[in-house]
Amino acid sequence: MKYTEFISRLKEARPDIIKVTAHAGYRDSRNKNSVGIVFKPDGKVYEYTGSYTDILEQLGILRQWAVAGYGEVLARYYTEAEAQKRAEQERAQEQRMEAAGWGKAREITVSRK
Repeated sequence: MKYTEFISRLKEARPDIIKVTAHAGYRDSRNKNSVGIVFKPDGKVYEYTGSYTDILEQLGILRQWAVAGYGEVLARYYTEAEAQKRAEQERAQEQRMEAAGWGKAREITVSRK
């Protein structure tokens, strides 16, 4: 996830946030992202580290939409539109495989978590 998408998702889910500052590139660390968030005017800065997806999950902003096939979750998304797009791609792939004689196409579904 890129920074602009992270900020967009964060502000959409938490409009009460006053300020977000991002820091990146810490040496000797696998986590390349650190974010400071201020929730109230003149409030304390709360620091979060990890991938942008991990930070969103720490704040309770979860990927609610799942794309599944044969009973297994293939991917999770924040919006239904994203999940439907992926499902259409998976369905097209399944149809190509079935046409090529690789077996019956599996049913691809989208559901809310």
